[in-house]
Amino acid sequence: MIKRIMVATDGSENATRAVKVAIQLANKFRARLIVLHVVTITATAVAGFAPLYDVQLSEGEKIVNQAVKSAKTEGVKAVPVIPGSLRQLFELSK
Repeated sequence: MIKRIMVATDGSENATRAVKVAIQLANKFRARLIVLHVVTITATAVAGFAPLYDVQLSEGEKIVNQAVKSAKTEGVKAVPVIPGSLRQLFELSK
């Protein structure tokens, strides 16, 4: 039995379609949906240009929150994830 479904999204057209299919599957199997968006930490962010990272993080949160809202509208339990570390992602996959 499927308990969790993870879908990654970047807000693109294809990713939005993937989110819709993931919501349908989660609904069908009564599974929890994990909506994932990965923010790439660039060399400029590491070198001290954190505002670029903050913008990417903010945009990612908007994308993920919209997908979670769509899932909840369909009666699917959904969790937004923008991993700050691989540990957080691992914990959610349990």
